[in-house]
Amino acid sequence: MRVSNGEIWQAREPIQKLMDLKLPVKVSYRLARLSKEINDHVRLIDQVRIGLVNKHGESDARGETSVKPESPGWEDFAKEFEDLMSEEVDLRWDKVLLPGDNL
Repeated sequence: MRVSNGEIWQAREPIQKLMDLKLPVKVSYRLARLSKEINDHVRLIDQVRIGLVNKHGESDARGETSVKPESPGWEDFAKEFEDLMSEEVDLRWDKVLLPGDNL
C-alpha cells in the first residue's frame, strides 16, 4: 500500500494505543507487525527531520539546535519538511480487523 510519510508519522500513536489494548492474539500479532513496519519508517523520517533541524536551525547557549517560526531558516525548513512528509512509500501490512469489525 502506498502511503505518505505524513500518514505514517500520524499513525504511530494510534497504533501504539491499539497495541496497549487486550485483543485476540491474531489481531495483536498483526498490529505488532504493522507497528514494526511503521516504526522502521518513523526512524528514517526522524533522522531526516533532525538533519533538517541541524541544517536550518540555530544553536542556543546550551548547544541545542532548534528551528522556530521566527528563525531565519524556518521557511526553508518548513518547505523541505513538507516535501519529506509528502514523500510516498510502500508499506507492507496485513489487514487488521478489530473485534466487532464486519468488513
